[in-house]
Amino acid sequence: MGIIWGLYIKFSIAPIFIFILILGIIYLRIGKYRRILNVFSKIITIFAIACVLGNLYIIKLNNEYERVYKQGTKFTEYAVVVSEEKQTKYKKEYQIRVSGNSGLKNKKFILRISKNSNFNLQFGDLIKINGEYTKPSVQRNYGGFDYSNYLKSKQIYGIVNSQNLTIFKSNQVDIVSNGINSIRNFIIDRAKKIIKDENASGLLIGFLIGDTSFAQEEVIQNFKDSSLAHMLAVSGQHVGYVILAIGFALKICNIGKREGKILSIVILFIFMLITGLTPSVFRAGTMGILIILAGLVYRKADIYNDIAISMLLILICNPFSVYDVGLWLSYRRSAWNYNI
Repeated sequence: MGIIWGLYIKFSIAPIFIFILILGIIYLRIGKYRRILNVFSKIITIFAIACVLGNLYIIKLNNEYERVYKQGTKFTEYAVVVSEEKQTKYKKEYQIRVSGNSGLKNKKFILRISKNSNFNLQFGDLIKINGEYTKPSVQRNYGGFDYSNYLKSKQIYGIVNSQNLTIFKSNQVDIVSNGINSIRNFIIDRAKKIIKDENASGLLIGFLIGDTSFAQEEVIQNFKDSSLAHMLAVSGQHVGYVILAIGFALKICNIGKREGKILSIVILFIFMLITGLTPSVFRAGTMGILIILAGLVYRKADIYNDIAISMLLILICNPFSVYDVGLWLSYRRSAWNYNI
């Protein structure tokens, strides 16, 4: 409630809740039904505190985005490439994270360079950029697409266009990120080697890790026209298949139940990182991990608690994920079907 208030009403909910709490305390002191209401006072207080914290958090993050948006068009920063190359019709795109000591440190941007450029950046490269910053566009018409909100759901602050780059070092990311990227590239390379047809291998990569950049646009459009585009997005169904595959492999290897469950949690977490921690995968993976943890401590898993905990973790990591359509569809399906 606090997050939604901060997104759409744009001012702090704290004074309102403080006023309500003061009135509630006074009424509990002198009211006729204070004994009955006292039972609910702690619940109401926790709810109010949670709303205020969520509201202040989203306002703080939104102010950070607005501060970045107000900067000039000139962009001169040191940054680390944190994604593989993505080809568009005229540009090559990379995600970068600023690594200098400026006010933009640790902020993520999309770097665009000409498709005909000689620069071929690699994951983990440390670069210096002299370019032009572009603020993401907002919704201009009712019901239209809001690119700014879309980038906020990905924790990206805008677009940088540049033709003047300097590459200093490679492998400037942490060991975990480098390892996850290596596993991801291994899956992509194996898919291409096993299936020689580019369309088929591109679809397989999309099915496995949700990366549709290797499939042709015509093929992707055919999936959309057939209402089957969800098959190319990693979701709870994929996580369910991963859990089944892990269970089958552990059974063949004759690993103990407890050891197998611990290993399953580790593999699930790695799979979540490989697929980019999209909200749908995060939801399904977290619920899967919670179900396995319940078995480890000899407790019965509760579907409603699992759904709530996964949503809470997503909103703590990035409250702007509420703009993500994948999150809406994933939670609606899980609430109706009671499955991963």
